Amino acid sequence: MRVKVYAPMFIKTVNIDDDGYVELKDGSRVKELLRRIKIPVPLSPLLMCSVNYKPAKVSTPLEDGDIITFINIVSGG
Repeated sequence: MRVKVYAPMFIKTVNIDDDGYVELKDGSRVKELLRRIKIPVPLSPLLMCSVNYKPAKVSTPLEDGDIITFINIVSGG
């Protein structure tokens, strides 16, 4: 399945294609997406995650065509 990802600024986007999509196995959850785009699960509390614009947890199941957005909840200034 393919999901659209709006990733946080600090990650390398090597596993995200030029159109912003990531390939995952059917039945994957947000946790598997975090691994795929190389965000350590312990850092996930520092990110707000939404699936299809609704708040999500690492255990949230994903479906083909979902839109996943990550927003840093901690920033400096």
